[in-house]
Amino acid sequence: MPAAKKKTKASTLKPIDLPNNVFKSTSELSDAVALISSLRRERDSIASDINEQISQLQVKLSDSIEPFNRKISHIASGIRYFTDKNKAKLLDGDSKTIKLATGQLSYRSLPTSVKTKSSQKLVDKILEQNEMSDWWAKIIIKLSKVFLRVKLELDKEACLKNKSFAKEKLGIEFNDDEETFYIKPDEMDEIEVIDAAA
Repeated sequence: MPAAKKKTKASTLKPIDLPNNVFKSTSELSDAVALISSLRRERDSIASDINEQISQLQVKLSDSIEPFNRKISHIASGIRYFTDKNKAKLLDGDSKTIKLATGQLSYRSLPTSVKTKSSQKLVDKILEQNEMSDWWAKIIIKLSKVFLRVKLELDKEACLKNKSFAKEKLGIEFNDDEETFYIKPDEMDEIEVIDAAA
């Protein structure tokens, strides 16, 4: 059986008349450079006009969908508020999902994370507490003489591996037992709800 012929996609580029690009004198080169300049100005003008139209469409789109976004957010925060208040009644055992006729609501536990932000002040405090400030200053001076630079930052992975030490000795704070809340209407993408209505 002969192999089927592949269909080649037709080019979307429109045919155009290209100018001559074979030159015989510096005068023709000068005219060619002037033509490039003219073509670039025309091209940039068209691009500017189209970009302006795109910008106007983006503003129109944003203005058109903003009321819907606000309504969705408002309803979602009410759902979260009700669900948070009635969690024990709505969830069965260890389940974190509430099934409804029109979709589902679910809680997801977030892994513990380091709440403390790494900063120079924190690094200096840790160096000072561990009597390493002078030693580190000497290292920095030696490295700078050979054009090397080192930035110290909090090792969050190590903090998570030894939470009790990081918390007690260094004052590192953690985000524990945090949950996210999702609403998933049937046949649609889920949305994360950040805040519950008060």
